[in-house]
Amino acid sequence: MLNAPKIVELFEGVHDFNVDEPEEDFPILRMAFASWTTTARFHIPEFGRWLAASGSRNVYAFHRRTVQHFSWRRRQRQPEHQGQWVFKMPFHLMELEALIKTYPDAVFIQTHREPSQFMGSWNSLVERGRSLFSEPYPPHELGAEQLAFMSGMLDRAVDFRTAHPELEHRWVDVNYFELVEDPFGVVRRIYQHFGWTLEQEALDAMEEWQFQQAEKRRTEKRHRYALEEYGLTPEAVNAAFKRYRDFLTTRGIRTSRS
Repeated sequence: MLNAPKIVELFEGVHDFNVDEPEEDFPILRMAFASWTTTARFHIPEFGRWLAASGSRNVYAFHRRTVQHFSWRRRQRQPEHQGQWVFKMPFHLMELEALIKTYPDAVFIQTHREPSQFMGSWNSLVERGRSLFSEPYPPHELGAEQLAFMSGMLDRAVDFRTAHPELEHRWVDVNYFELVEDPFGVVRRIYQHFGWTLEQEALDAMEEWQFQQAEKRRTEKRHRYALEEYGLTPEAVNAAFKRYRDFLTTRGIRTSRS
């Protein structure tokens, strides 16, 4: 990508990129020309309406074919290695029906944070990303657009989970503050829930990564943002995310700290 150096600089302290680190899998979906990331990168509501109406079944079929290729390559290099793919991208919540049909044995780890705490950060991320690819968009209009989009995405995830109680055993819900305060406790809970074996070698690698991240954060540029910059208030955000927040309360995921 021609703008790659600018992207790394622009997202420093916001969403860091590193050749040796994992990254979200949205580029696979983007290669199929039907990715929700495109609606975040550009203000193209018509494309969003088309994508919502047409669905993503074919896109996830392309995703699976690509991952099968990656798996084959890995087996050629490490035939003794039996790994499991971990996909990470918030937009998967828009297409859970297509995802579960494509990967019928998928399991889910979903992190949760109060929308009034993440919407400022999200708007800042979208604004920075668009600054490289499109004309400036008024911040208040961006705030309203992304409030509708993100609350709609989480409503779709609630709809899916409500409609598929038979899949609830495949879910682990993680409170954001629990993850920050006790990351290895969360890791152990996830492994225990899915019956995975947490090997000491893996735990040591996680602890080393955590240490390196803590050292990096002491010197890195911090991400600054505020809801008010995008014409939003905590009350307006809470109202837009009411169904999602009620879902968290009903499931016992929200805490007083949240």
